[in-house]
Amino acid sequence: AALQGVGIAYCLSNRVEQELNEGRLVEVMPDWACMGAPLCMYYPSRRQSQPGLRQLMDMIRMKTIGSQMIE
Repeated sequence: AALQGVGIAYCLSNRVEQELNEGRLVEVMPDWACMGAPLCMYYPSRRQSQPGLRQLMDMIRMKTIGSQMIE
């Protein structure tokens, strides 16, 4: 409906980035924006995490929430 100009949508900005850049969608309520859905990662608790697992977790964080790292 939002793309047809007859409604509004509450979406994660990375999901509609192209439409926003092309002007097919416009942001109408920026004060209602949030950082996105929480992301939970479950992994075995060990004193030293495996380097590959740490890299995977960092990559997922960067892809889903941008450059803001949240611990």
